[in-house]
Amino acid sequence: MYQVNPASFGSVFVMPAEVVDKHLRLAGSVQLKVLLWFYRHAAACAEIDELVNFIGLPKADVFDALQYWVDCGLLIKQGEALLPQAVTPPPGTKEEAPEPAEEKKRESLPEIPLIKPTMRQVAARMGECAEVRSLFLEAQNILGRTIGFDAQSALLMLHDHYGLPAPVILMLCEYARSHNKQNAMNYILKLGKDWAEREIDTFEKATEQLSRLETANAAWNRLKVLAGIATPLPTTKQQSYLSVWVGDWGFSVDMIYAAYEEMAEKTGGLSFNYINKILQNWHTLGLKTPAEVEAFREERAAATAKPEPKKAAAKGAKKAAAKPQETSYDLDEAERKANYEPLIYKKKSGNN
Repeated sequence: MYQVNPASFGSVFVMPAEVVDKHLRLAGSVQLKVLLWFYRHAAACAEIDELVNFIGLPKADVFDALQYWVDCGLLIKQGEALLPQAVTPPPGTKEEAPEPAEEKKRESLPEIPLIKPTMRQVAARMGECAEVRSLFLEAQNILGRTIGFDAQSALLMLHDHYGLPAPVILMLCEYARSHNKQNAMNYILKLGKDWAEREIDTFEKATEQLSRLETANAAWNRLKVLAGIATPLPTTKQQSYLSVWVGDWGFSVDMIYAAYEEMAEKTGGLSFNYINKILQNWHTLGLKTPAEVEAFREERAAATAKPEPKKAAAKGAKKAAAKPQETSYDLDEAERKANYEPLIYKKKSGNN
């Protein structure tokens, strides 16, 4: 059993009861430290830099914590009007007549956001849904930091709007942490949106997708060394390409690099869309290695350079003048178009 030591009341300051009743379980350690410091210095005009130096935490985390308490109504910014706080009547006192049941039901229904939820919506969902509260707490543990409004809003959007269950969202957080992106909530939101659109919404599907992502990342690590790419991690779109090239089409990194070299020679830049067109044609032709690609090119070049019979030379010249010679794929034309037209190989028969 523990009790408060009466001797500790020599110097005290007042805290609202709702800090314990409503926020103690949900608020993070940074948020509670910030609030305690402000109420301890309530009589003076508190300086943010002084607070940051006192608790020794990053300024961005402190501002996140401050915004949380501002939105809850326990702190206000200088110059803002004071808003009356709702007071919970003591037990046993008579309350006003309850609202009609229909009105209560309508207000209690969660609003499905089309954009990132507001702080009011986040607070409402935390108050009514144990799964959302648990999601925020577990996400904090995984990411190793207190999450502020922006992170809470993004996680709630994935849960309520995109329909991802909490375990799947936590798998996204774990994946981001393992790749040093625990502070990049936009990355988690974008990846989660991609999963939701592709209906990766169960533990089994998420596990399979994470395996594909790891394979894609391993391919990226080898490709960036071969190609001299400085970016440490691929974008979500690049990961999708790599996942198809390696996981669905079975291409090795050497094959992807061969397509990269062809793309670089033609464009002088980096276009995964362009590489995809090249690999798509190689996949259609059944070419699996750079050696097979080279053999195919030699065979095509030999067939193109084969001399025609003398009798057919004139006829062939007329035909060539009337109709431009077809090529196996026209990358120059693809360069001129923003979306790149499909590149089509046409394998010639042995008699031509």
